[in-house]
Amino acid sequence: MQCAELQGTALVLRPGVSLEACTGATAIVVADPSDYAAQQITAQNIGYAFSWGFGAVILFWSLGYFVGVAKRLISHV
Repeated sequence: MQCAELQGTALVLRPGVSLEACTGATAIVVADPSDYAAQQITAQNIGYAFSWGFGAVILFWSLGYFVGVAKRLISHV
């Protein structure tokens, strides 16, 4: 949530003002949770994305490896 002030026809965000001090002709802007641009990137988000990516690489590598082993076993029989 951020404090915003109406100046003419524009809504100007005031990031330096705490929500407690947001008084007078101001508004509190609540970002939509589905708006990813308004969310902060945290270390937890980066770790989660990296884990999924690394897991996908390992999964597809192991699938290819086991298919290759199975093909070699079938061709030797």
